Formats: sequence, structure tokens, C-alpha cells
Amino acid sequence: MADFDLKLLAKYPFLNRSREYVSSLGMSIAEMQKHPIYGSSFEMGRNRVHEALEGRLSPKEGDRISRELTILSFVVARILVNLTRNKSIMRRYARAEARQAHGFLIREDENVLGEIKKDLGLRMQGNRIHYIRYVQLIQDLAKRKPEWKLVNRRMHKGFIEINKVEELTIMRESIMDRIMSPVNVSKTPQEFREIANIINNRYSGSPSKISMKELDMEALPPCIKEIIASLEAGSISHNGMFVLATCLLDLGLKTDNVLEIFSRYPGYSEERSRYQIEFLSGKKSPTRYSCPTCARIKGYGLCVQECNIKHPLMYYRDKRKKKK
Repeated sequence: MADFDLKLLAKYPFLNRSREYVSSLGMSIAEMQKHPIYGSSFEMGRNRVHEALEGRLSPKEGDRISRELTILSFVVARILVNLTRNKSIMRRYARAEARQAHGFLIREDENVLGEIKKDLGLRMQGNRIHYIRYVQLIQDLAKRKPEWKLVNRRMHKGFIEINKVEELTIMRESIMDRIMSPVNVSKTPQEFREIANIINNRYSGSPSKISMKELDMEALPPCIKEIIASLEAGSISHNGMFVLATCLLDLGLKTDNVLEIFSRYPGYSEERSRYQIEFLSGKKSPTRYSCPTCARIKGYGLCVQECNIKHPLMYYRDKRKKKK
């Protein structure tokens, strides 16, 4: 296998070298999802999308495996975002990734900056960039800040002069442009498409909140009903707590409503439970955790009935639609 600088690629997973690294693994997306180590990248990728769209994307540091998973999570995230076919979601995601990369670029070595510019196709002459490439990249900037408009820039022999701060900003816009480019999703597993639909429904407009009165307990999937029963009996597992909390949060319940259900637990502590729920919801942590897929729930040993679906939220929404 070729030698890859995984630390660099984990910071800048949009680089062509990252694509080469993923190809070097010799696995399809479906195979990667079932891999005992790399399979974690699927859940990380889904969380990466949520964090980006909610303005909570943050750099992850770690060992070699963590860096590999970070690179793969970017691949998964891009696939999910592209599968939504929602231009607004795609733009918001790309903007969040580009902003994070910009934070790294500010502190980056000049040699590395040169390599990244070359990878992005930013062929510059010193501190000058050709006006055609300049115009391609500053469209959004020019709408917000008149000083970026071509008419307000000094041009000499087709080149625009920019300072160091502006150069990094243009690199950020170039990164966003690359991440916005379409990816091939023709051979994507069906589970990815279903998760993308959930993402699309969640972020297409303002996320809807529901009250306890609006929660249809009968429409909950069998596994969630069973988890609630084990909660009331005081025999719920840690994984059961996690699945139940994230499912209720993803359905749109507020923290107090989730606590109302958790209060049925014989050993209930409001202070401890509130902290845990707010941690999972992202209020007290940098990550908003999502309800696991049915495959993951089966892995936890919590599946009680074959429902022929891929995600608990899909079961709930299908039941609600049939009722209506």
C-alpha cells in the first residue's frame, strides 16, 4: 500500500490524495459498512452530516485508526448529502466543511498550503490569481461584501492581486466548490438512501417539535415498545437507554418530554437523566447523537421482531401515514 499522510488527510479529506487512500483499501461502500473496524465510519459519517448542518462540526484528533475513520466518515457524509438531492443541504454541508478546513489552513505550513492549492487547481502567480478563476470562486462573497466584486479589484494582465488573508478565503471557497461537486451514488446501499431521506426530511425546513400528546405510542416500532417496557421494569440496558433517548429526540420530543418517559424507570434521577439527555441532544456536548439503524439495534440484541425496515423512525412515520 502506498504511504499516506493520514494526519493531513484527516484534516483535509477533500484532497485527491484522500480519494486515492480510500481506493487503496479495495472495498466497496457495502463491504466497508460490514467491516469490523471501518464499519464505524458509517455512523460517524451520519453524525458528521448532522454536526455540519447544525453548526457543530469540530475537528477530531486521535490515533491512526481514528484518522482513517475520519477520512472514511467524510466519504460517507458526502454520499448521504448527495443522496438527499437537496441543493440547500448540500451547500450548507459543504460550507461547514470548508469553514473547518479554513481553521486548519490559517495555522498551516506554507509548503502544505502550496500543495493544497495545487490539488485544488488554484494556479497562482505569487500573490495573484487569474480573474476567470477569481470570478468563479467569489460569487457568494461578492453578494455579501462589495470589496470582492471584480469591478472593485485592481487587475493587471488578467490577474487579480490578493493578500494572504484573501488567499486563504479563496482557498476556503475553492474547498466548498469541490465538496459541492456531485459524487457517484449509483451503487449505494439502500440503507444509505433511507438515511438520506431522514436527513432531507429533518433539515428541509425548521425541525418540528412534538409534545407528549402528539406522540403516537402505538406507532412506535416493536423494539422501542419493548425497551420502554424494560425501562418500566427497571431492567433496561445502557444500549437500550441510548436507543430510546435518541429515538425520542429524533422524533422531535423536547428534553422535558423525554424525561417524562424516563421517569417511569424505578431508579430514575432527574438530574442525572437530564444531563444524559442534553448530552445526547448536543446541548452539553459537541455531538448530537442520532438513533441507530435497525442493523445496529440488532447488534445490540434489542431487535424483537423483523419489521422489514432499516430505521426505527421510518417505521413510525410509515405507521402514522397509514393511520392518516
